[in-house]
Amino acid sequence: MLLARVTGSVWATAKNEKLVGKKLLIVQPLDAQLKPRGKAVIAIDAVGAGAGEVVYYCKGKEAS
Repeated sequence: MLLARVTGSVWATAKNEKLVGKKLLIVQPLDAQLKPRGKAVIAIDAVGAGAGEVVYYCKGKEAS
C-alpha cells in the first residue's frame, strides 16, 4: 500500500458498468514525510474519502 493525498475528483461521462456508483478521485502520491512525489493518479474511492485527506492506495495486481 502507498500513501497519497486526495486533491480532487473526476467526472466521467461513461464508465464501465462495474464502476457505476463509484467515485473517482485524483490522488497525489506522498513520501514518508508526507511530501508529494511523482505524478498524480486516479483512484476508485471505496471509503468515502474527501479532498485534503491522506489515504492508502494500491496498484497492480493488489488492486484487483
